[in-house]
Amino acid sequence: MEEKNYLEEREIEINIVELFFMFLEKWYLIGLSMLCLALGCFAFARFGTGKEYESVAKIYIFNQEASTVTYSELQTSNYLTKDYEVLIKSRTVLDPVIQGMGLDMTYKKLRDKVAVSVPEDSRIVEIGVTTDDPYLSMEIADEIYEVASKNIAEVMGVEAVNLVEKASLPTTASNDASGMKYAIIGAMLGVILSCGTIMVTYLMND
Repeated sequence: MEEKNYLEEREIEINIVELFFMFLEKWYLIGLSMLCLALGCFAFARFGTGKEYESVAKIYIFNQEASTVTYSELQTSNYLTKDYEVLIKSRTVLDPVIQGMGLDMTYKKLRDKVAVSVPEDSRIVEIGVTTDDPYLSMEIADEIYEVASKNIAEVMGVEAVNLVEKASLPTTASNDASGMKYAIIGAMLGVILSCGTIMVTYLMND
């Protein structure tokens, strides 16, 4: 019985060695698979994904009664973020923006393109707009500021909503993926797929 187990283990060792040499013999297939998938993933990252551009306008919300802010009050910024987000992305703000700019999009579509955030421990509100046109992103962000500033002052009863920074023209895509990163991933997939195919072929060969 012990001799039989030894022979089985010996046979497995020989099979592993044979499989290793088979990988060496098929190196050109592995290399070709790496190259093809690396080039394919690189091309997809550079040309296959649609470019999106984000432009951000920054506003400062001032309230005379809350000019002195304690640390505990600053911890409520998460709640304020939600309030500002709901207000800025509401129909009372976005519908006038769509009508005023003559945008060919629905309220829901524009809402999905708008992001509102409040940096930690501040009352600066960032209004980001992402579209496939850098000029359009900038124009929409500025228009949302114009409409939202009046709306925030009326609804939340603040003293003033001042512009900190106008939306700028984005020069690079916000989703600009690294082509080299995708090429490396493609090369790794090429190795895995080619080696897996060689292994399956070997195991099925009686």
